[in-house]
Amino acid sequence: HADREERHYTTTAPHHGVAVPLPDGTLVVSEGTSEARTGAQALDADDAVIATSSDCPDLHGEGVAAAEAVVFGCADGALVFKDGAFTKLTAPEPRGRISTLYAVEESAVALGDYEVEGASENRLVALVNTAAGTISTVELPTAYYGFNDAARTEDGGAMVLGLDGVLYMIDVEAATVTAAYPVIAPYETPQTWQEPAPKLLVLDGMVYITEPAAKKIHVVDPATGELWKSVDLDVVPGEIQGVSGDSEAEHDHDHEEDEGHEEEEGQED
Repeated sequence: HADREERHYTTTAPHHGVAVPLPDGTLVVSEGTSEARTGAQALDADDAVIATSSDCPDLHGEGVAAAEAVVFGCADGALVFKDGAFTKLTAPEPRGRISTLYAVEESAVALGDYEVEGASENRLVALVNTAAGTISTVELPTAYYGFNDAARTEDGGAMVLGLDGVLYMIDVEAATVTAAYPVIAPYETPQTWQEPAPKLLVLDGMVYITEPAAKKIHVVDPATGELWKSVDLDVVPGEIQGVSGDSEAEHDHDHEEDEGHEEEEGQED
């Protein structure tokens, strides 16, 4: 938009952090240095500090849940900013680190990974309830990777892809696994996060799942588990992102300008 307003803010020190702008002009930013991240602070529209917390060691990952509740992952739980104040939620036993969060505005519960210190594999996922102020866990039948292998549906549903290649659907309110859909072949946790690994993308009601080992992308209906389509690729998929192509804006476009530009044979929407 030509009349957009830009906002600039400089943190106290450069760090691996995040900034979350809210509709009312509040800006929630992480605090830290190149050595460590310790918490976050909230600024009003004039950059005045309205709330602060230093109770989130190794802050990593963020999401915005219902009622504009901002959630950050911590080494010992989660930090929530809501209604102008920060609240620390301590992880249940066994104590785990949350570093990736998946939240949608339709749900007060954010889904997160849950890495228990000393555990050889991740089987627990975290459910951060920003309304109740609690963290609960759900144990999956298998281990999962924990990096971009989870997603949320627009109605608040949650899913995690296990190392066994099965897509597990989770009811975040009941904290239970409700369905299991086999999608890809079993795979192993990569040695580094830069290596290609299966990733999920929810778009227009469908979930797209990459399978690097087979050079494929699969499209699954999360409501039924139906494998709608599998597509072969010429490359190994790494990251995945997508847009619907829909637009709410009205366009002053004269279709006569497009005369002579016939669709190519076999072209699909």
